[in-house]
Amino acid sequence: MALKRAAPRTRAHLIDVDIEDELPAVRVDEHAVAEVVYTLLDNAAKYSPENTTVRVSAQANDDETVRLVIEDEGPGIVPELRERVFDKFFRAMRDGDARGQKSAGSGMGLAIAKGIVEAHGGRIWIEDRMEQPGTKFVVVLSTGDEDAARTSSQIIE
Repeated sequence: MALKRAAPRTRAHLIDVDIEDELPAVRVDEHAVAEVVYTLLDNAAKYSPENTTVRVSAQANDDETVRLVIEDEGPGIVPELRERVFDKFFRAMRDGDARGQKSAGSGMGLAIAKGIVEAHGGRIWIEDRMEQPGTKFVVVLSTGDEDAARTSSQIIE
Protein backbone atom coordinates (compact mmCIF):
# COMPACT_ATOMS: atom_id res chain seq x y z
CA MET A 1 0.00 0.00 0.00
CA ALA A 2 2.62 2.57 1.08
CA LEU A 3 5.29 1.49 -1.42
CA LYS A 4 2.85 1.71 -4.32
CA ARG A 5 1.71 5.17 -3.25
CA ALA A 6 5.30 6.36 -2.83
CA ALA A 7 6.47 4.95 -6.18
CA PRO A 8 6.29 8.28 -8.06
CA ARG A 9 8.39 9.95 -5.32
CA THR A 10 10.93 7.12 -5.03
CA ARG A 11 11.33 6.48 -8.76
CA ALA A 12 14.86 7.94 -8.82
CA HIS A 13 16.01 5.67 -5.97
CA LEU A 14 16.72 2.00 -5.50
CA ILE A 15 14.20 0.52 -3.06
CA ASP A 16 15.46 -2.46 -1.05
CA VAL A 17 12.65 -4.23 0.83
CA ASP A 18 13.45 -6.89 3.43
CA ILE A 19 10.35 -8.10 5.25
CA GLU A 20 10.73 -11.08 7.55
CA ASP A 21 8.63 -14.06 6.50
CA GLU A 22 5.50 -14.64 8.57
CA LEU A 23 5.52 -11.42 10.55
CA PRO A 24 2.96 -11.37 13.34
CA ALA A 25 -0.05 -9.16 12.80
CA VAL A 26 -0.18 -5.70 14.33
CA ARG A 27 -3.40 -4.19 15.65
CA VAL A 28 -3.48 -0.86 13.79
CA ASP A 29 -5.53 1.25 11.47
CA GLU A 30 -4.01 0.04 8.19
CA HIS A 31 -4.49 3.34 6.36
CA ALA A 32 -3.09 5.46 9.20
CA VAL A 33 0.07 3.37 9.57
CA ALA A 34 0.48 3.22 5.78
CA GLU A 35 0.49 7.04 5.93
CA VAL A 36 3.41 6.85 8.39
CA VAL A 37 5.34 4.55 6.06
CA TYR A 38 4.55 6.79 3.09
CA THR A 39 5.75 9.89 4.99
CA LEU A 40 9.04 8.19 5.88
CA LEU A 41 9.54 7.01 2.28
CA ASP A 42 8.70 10.48 0.97
CA ASN A 43 11.24 12.07 3.31
CA ALA A 44 13.87 9.51 2.35
CA ALA A 45 13.37 10.30 -1.34
CA LYS A 46 13.21 14.04 -0.77
CA TYR A 47 16.44 14.28 1.24
CA SER A 48 18.58 11.66 -0.54
CA PRO A 49 20.50 12.05 -3.79
CA GLU A 50 19.12 10.27 -6.85
CA ASN A 51 20.31 6.71 -7.47
CA THR A 52 20.86 6.03 -3.78
CA THR A 53 19.21 3.20 -1.88
CA VAL A 54 16.23 3.49 0.44
CA ARG A 55 15.94 0.41 2.64
CA VAL A 56 12.67 -0.77 4.15
CA SER A 57 12.75 -3.64 6.59
CA ALA A 58 10.38 -5.24 9.07
CA GLN A 59 11.03 -7.91 11.64
CA ALA A 60 9.45 -9.39 14.73
CA ASN A 61 11.01 -8.63 18.09
CA ASP A 62 11.05 -10.96 21.10
CA ASP A 63 8.87 -8.54 23.11
CA GLU A 64 5.73 -9.03 20.95
CA THR A 65 6.42 -6.03 18.76
CA VAL A 66 7.24 -5.50 15.11
CA ARG A 67 10.15 -3.24 14.21
CA LEU A 68 9.89 -1.32 10.94
CA VAL A 69 13.00 0.51 9.70
CA ILE A 70 13.35 2.96 6.83
CA GLU A 71 16.89 4.07 6.00
CA ASP A 72 18.21 6.46 3.39
CA GLU A 73 21.63 7.61 2.17
CA GLY A 74 21.04 11.34 2.47
CA PRO A 75 22.96 13.81 4.64
CA GLY A 76 21.40 12.53 7.86
CA ILE A 77 20.09 14.43 10.86
CA VAL A 78 22.52 15.52 13.54
CA PRO A 79 21.87 13.87 16.93
CA GLU A 80 20.87 17.09 18.67
CA LEU A 81 17.98 17.61 16.22
CA ARG A 82 16.62 14.07 16.11
CA GLU A 83 13.87 14.67 18.66
CA ARG A 84 12.96 18.09 17.23
CA VAL A 85 12.17 16.74 13.75
CA PHE A 86 8.98 15.32 15.26
CA ASP A 87 7.87 18.80 16.43
CA LYS A 88 5.14 20.56 14.47
CA PHE A 89 6.47 22.94 11.79
CA PHE A 90 10.13 22.01 12.40
CA ARG A 91 12.26 21.03 9.41
CA ALA A 92 15.87 20.07 10.06
CA MET A 93 17.07 21.26 6.64
CA ARG A 94 15.46 24.68 7.12
CA ASP A 95 15.39 25.30 10.84
CA GLY A 96 18.33 23.58 12.37
CA ASP A 97 20.84 22.12 9.97
CA ALA A 98 22.91 24.29 7.67
CA ARG A 99 23.99 21.56 5.24
CA GLY A 100 22.91 23.57 2.25
CA GLN A 101 19.87 21.48 1.32
CA LYS A 102 16.53 23.17 0.92
CA SER A 103 13.19 21.49 0.64
CA ALA A 104 9.60 22.54 0.50
CA GLY A 105 7.14 21.37 3.10
CA SER A 106 5.25 22.46 6.15
CA GLY A 107 7.21 20.47 8.72
CA MET A 108 4.05 18.59 9.74
CA GLY A 109 4.67 15.15 8.21
CA LEU A 110 6.85 13.69 10.94
CA ALA A 111 4.76 15.28 13.70
CA ILE A 112 1.67 13.60 12.24
CA ALA A 113 3.56 10.31 11.80
CA LYS A 114 4.63 10.40 15.45
CA GLY A 115 1.07 11.11 16.54
CA ILE A 116 -0.25 8.15 14.53
CA VAL A 117 2.41 5.78 15.85
CA GLU A 118 1.86 6.86 19.46
CA ALA A 119 -1.94 6.64 19.08
CA HIS A 120 -1.36 2.96 18.25
CA GLY A 121 0.77 2.49 21.38
CA GLY A 122 4.01 2.47 19.39
CA ARG A 123 7.22 4.46 19.29
CA ILE A 124 9.16 6.22 16.52
CA TRP A 125 12.71 7.54 16.67
CA ILE A 126 15.93 8.05 14.69
CA GLU A 127 19.04 5.89 15.13
CA ASP A 128 22.60 6.13 13.84
CA ARG A 129 23.35 4.31 10.59
CA MET A 130 26.58 2.76 11.89
CA GLU A 131 29.30 4.85 10.24
CA GLN A 132 27.26 5.52 7.08
CA PRO A 133 25.63 8.78 6.09
CA GLY A 134 21.87 8.92 6.07
CA THR A 135 18.86 8.74 8.29
CA LYS A 136 17.43 5.63 9.94
CA PHE A 137 13.84 5.89 11.18
CA VAL A 138 12.61 3.14 13.48
CA VAL A 139 8.94 2.42 14.21
CA VAL A 140 7.92 -0.20 16.78
CA LEU A 141 4.31 -1.41 17.03
CA SER A 142 2.73 -4.03 19.29
CA THR A 143 1.43 -7.23 17.79
CA GLY A 144 -2.25 -8.11 18.03
CA ASP A 145 -4.54 -11.04 17.38
CA GLU A 146 -4.89 -12.13 13.77
CA ASP A 147 -8.63 -11.45 13.49
CA ALA A 148 -8.43 -7.72 14.19
CA ALA A 149 -5.02 -6.97 12.75
CA ARG A 150 -3.08 -6.54 9.52
CA THR A 151 0.38 -7.81 8.80
CA SER A 152 3.12 -5.26 8.43
CA SER A 153 3.84 -6.52 4.93
CA GLN A 154 0.28 -5.63 3.85
CA ILE A 155 0.75 -2.10 5.13
CA ILE A 156 4.19 -1.62 3.57
CA GLU A 157 3.39 -3.03 0.15
